[in-house]
Amino acid sequence: MLTRIDRIEGTGLFVDAGPSVGFERVTMVFGENGRGKSTLAALLRSCAENDGASLRARATLGQVCEQRATLSFLSAAGASQAVLDAGTWDRPIPEMIVFDAEFVARNVYAGQEISSDHRASLLDFSLGEEAVTARTEHDSYAEPLRLVNVELRNATAAIDAKRGAIRFDDYRDLPSDADADTQLEVLERRLQAALAIDAVRARPMGADIVAPTFDLDSLFLILRKSLPMIEAQAETRVKEHIAKNAGHGFEAWVSSGLEFVTAEVCPFCEGDIAHSTLIAAYRAHFNEEYQTLKKQAAELVRGVEHRLQIAHVDRLERELQLCQAQQNQWGENLAIQVIALDGAGLKERFGRLRELLVPLATAKSHAPLDSIGSADDEVAARTLWSEVTAAIGEANAQIKANREAISAYKAGLENSNVAQLRVMIAKLGAAKYRHSQQGVQQIETLDAATAEKVRLTAAKDAARVRLDDLMTQTFDRYGASINALLEEFGSQIRVRDLAISYRGGQNRPRTEYALEVRGAAVLLAGGQGPNFGNSLSEGDKRALAFAFFMARVLNDAGLQNRIVVIDDPMCSLDRTRKATTLRALKRLAGMCRQLIVLAHDIWFLRDLDDGLEKLPTAARPARAYAKISRAANDLSSFSDLDIGLECQSDYQRNLSDVGGYARGVAGLDKQLVAKSLRPLVEGYMKRRFPLDIPRTKNLGEILRLIRASQDGEPLSKGRVLLEDLQAINDFTIPFMHVEGEAAPDLSAIDEGELAAFSARGMRVVYG
Repeated sequence: MLTRIDRIEGTGLFVDAGPSVGFERVTMVFGENGRGKSTLAALLRSCAENDGASLRARATLGQVCEQRATLSFLSAAGASQAVLDAGTWDRPIPEMIVFDAEFVARNVYAGQEISSDHRASLLDFSLGEEAVTARTEHDSYAEPLRLVNVELRNATAAIDAKRGAIRFDDYRDLPSDADADTQLEVLERRLQAALAIDAVRARPMGADIVAPTFDLDSLFLILRKSLPMIEAQAETRVKEHIAKNAGHGFEAWVSSGLEFVTAEVCPFCEGDIAHSTLIAAYRAHFNEEYQTLKKQAAELVRGVEHRLQIAHVDRLERELQLCQAQQNQWGENLAIQVIALDGAGLKERFGRLRELLVPLATAKSHAPLDSIGSADDEVAARTLWSEVTAAIGEANAQIKANREAISAYKAGLENSNVAQLRVMIAKLGAAKYRHSQQGVQQIETLDAATAEKVRLTAAKDAARVRLDDLMTQTFDRYGASINALLEEFGSQIRVRDLAISYRGGQNRPRTEYALEVRGAAVLLAGGQGPNFGNSLSEGDKRALAFAFFMARVLNDAGLQNRIVVIDDPMCSLDRTRKATTLRALKRLAGMCRQLIVLAHDIWFLRDLDDGLEKLPTAARPARAYAKISRAANDLSSFSDLDIGLECQSDYQRNLSDVGGYARGVAGLDKQLVAKSLRPLVEGYMKRRFPLDIPRTKNLGEILRLIRASQDGEPLSKGRVLLEDLQAINDFTIPFMHVEGEAAPDLSAIDEGELAAFSARGMRVVYG
């Protein structure tokens, strides 16, 4: 058991705390809220779970110091310590189990819902030692199964790389062939031959060369086109007039102005222009058809020169060379004609055509209205161009003849099945590898891994059956205990259908259960209608969590060796549930190795202590009392706890102070005694006559009530005290401080007089 907290450093308010008082079989630790009870519970949980890292979030704020702790324990093996240093415990104390806010948030609920993670953690917590052992055995197969699966994957991958598209069973059954190498050599040669045929088939056969285009019909149509309605003299006159009036935009202005001459009258001066030769010339000059002809004539020279470039012949020769080279590749298989094309002759004809046509085009561009070129010119041009196209046609005819010969050759090639040859080679190669030393070893490795997986899986399944049986038995007891505790708490909550589920993942099972409140089902998480968040009070939720914890602890086969730590078990509980909690803790104290209760409610600890004191002597456990007290700089440390003193009422303190002063106890503050005398007497009278003196009456008013009482009334019995009460009232009035008035000066109190009146007050109380 835990015998003492030797030291806590750098954790929460415990910067340099300890040692505590010695702990006993039942140890009660009192601390006001915010003093460090939750931190102490977290420290003990950290030690139990060997999880020093969980304390890092509780490192002391504003302090630069390492987290350290030393706890002393006593077991059958003797005294020992658990030491936390640099975030690591040197040894865990697994027999220690802690109920605190962390337990609730981890295993039962958080906020307004009970999640699947809560139910999974609750299963981990609730299993007994035997079930934990069975689960450990079950889980122990996970790593060997993982390793054997890795071995299986590696062996399968190695075999797959060699068997290719062959089914595994077929690969395993492939026969051994001593002549495999010779057969592979033959098949490889056949494959290369077949692949060569495919390459031959893929050779290009040569494409026709593309002849240049030249539209002689359009050319001579433009050369000979004339517009008889337009006179050359009119054109000359317009040009002279425009030149004479040269200016920015003059010609465009005249062209636009003609649109407004719609009659034989000038739109400016309204003069007669019917016989104006200049207007007639303008109309001819700006005629749309004439403008089109001029544009065509102007473009003739450039068009003729472009189409008759020597570069066209160069292109034809390049295309012919490429085609000849492609068709020559077939020369080893069949006779290929040499393609003839007289490039020099083509260039000579292109030159003669330029010499003939460029002057005609130039003349037309200078005199668009004239008809240019004779019939002889057209015949000569057509003759030359037909010689060009004939030469190109002859070359393409030769290309086509070669191509047809090539096509006939390809059609006659042997149809070798490359895919089939490859399948045969792959199968023979796989058979050769299958019966090699490495191939045989791979099959043996795979078979061994497969057998091991079957064995491990069967063992894991058997362990799973044992685990499920044990968990079912544990849960039957667990569920009954939970509801029994809830009934003791006076709670209207019941847990139904408690079971184990592997839903949501095979690796981490979880508890499944339903909640009922007053017989009606409520959801564990949010949703429409009644649920955990809106149907249970905070007290109900805390009672449920405490019932889950206690059911597990009370059903623990190893409870006699457990150190059970309870942090604030009565939080949010009403009087009835606190009483039930006290009974449960008394029961637990007699069953576990050690019970440590941390609380901020000193009266709860007093009631627990009183309940344990009433047990028979043989069953009464040894108890220790510790306090988390305030230290320098508002930090925390440990001190002794006097439950009686902590629970003492104001009346008891006043009685102790006044009685001690009357008896002459040294060290008492006379000012404190002077202020305590009157409340002591008032308190006694109200306790002596609880139904006759209202709680709010002071001593002077009590005197008046006694004097006004009738014979036979209870207060009439107080008349024997009137002399002492009046004297005490008169003596203490100057010591009373009324809010809003100056505080009385108590420094001049006569000690002898105060001692006499203290004795008089004690006579009233005990008289």
